[in-house]
Amino acid sequence: MVSRPALKALLLITHSQAGRPFSYEDEWIGNELVYAGRGLKGDQELKGQNLQVAENSRALFFFEHAGSRRLLFHGQVRCVRHWESTGFDKEGQERRVFRFLLRGLGKRLDPRNRINVPDISRADPRLPAVGHRHPSFQPRPFDPDRTPSQRRKSTPHDPESQRVLSEQADKAHQDTLRRFGLWLETEDWEDLEEVDGAIDLQAKRPRGIKGPRQTLFEIKSIRPGTERARVRSGLAQLLEYRFFLGNKTDRLCLVSDRPISERRLRVLDSLAIGHAYLEDGDVVPSGTPSTHALFQRAR
Repeated sequence: MVSRPALKALLLITHSQAGRPFSYEDEWIGNELVYAGRGLKGDQELKGQNLQVAENSRALFFFEHAGSRRLLFHGQVRCVRHWESTGFDKEGQERRVFRFLLRGLGKRLDPRNRINVPDISRADPRLPAVGHRHPSFQPRPFDPDRTPSQRRKSTPHDPESQRVLSEQADKAHQDTLRRFGLWLETEDWEDLEEVDGAIDLQAKRPRGIKGPRQTLFEIKSIRPGTERARVRSGLAQLLEYRFFLGNKTDRLCLVSDRPISERRLRVLDSLAIGHAYLEDGDVVPSGTPSTHALFQRAR
């Protein structure tokens, strides 16, 4: 936000995520924009320029980053609603953030008229319209010989993704991933990829099978007394990864290092999520309809 007191105006500027060390995660939703409040560090407060946006007490002129030293002017906008959410500040600490829903006055904002500048969140046409692909969330080929210590520990910077990286670096997790990935290859699955700090494994189903080919897999190690928490965690991760990093048509599957209870299987199946587990080193697809539809060629 840039204040222009003499004009009783605020200049609201949004940037693409490409090439920026910190992103406010502004989000286009059709012809409207969810715009983050002012403040790089700590909780944001509804005062000063944030309050001026919320109350429309200044004329709001909206610009979009369009390359080096270039801004695209969209016109005057109005805040129609504001609320609080959470996010991470520039130091990676979780904090409270204000969001403002901006709508155009007169000529509506039209994303089709925006300059086509590089944007990592739009680089992959498979991504949903509101997805956010962090620059570090880039798939790489599945490597069954990779050891946990070879995984990156420096990116991404937010604590949530760092926790995922820590889990992925666990030896038991890596062993399950390795065995399952090799099994997929024997079943003629293609394009196996890993995404550090996010998707454990993604792959395309064998050719010739009807329905979407892309499937996202979440690996979970389960110990006595942890099944409920681990299955819930895996379920939430799968849904989030499909929303943020995949496509709404992607299939989902939870993979565990031991069988899980029938009641958990019913929950997964009700959401069209498959399940497979390891038994004495072998991969065993569970007996739910969603699992059968996913692994139609499994022996």
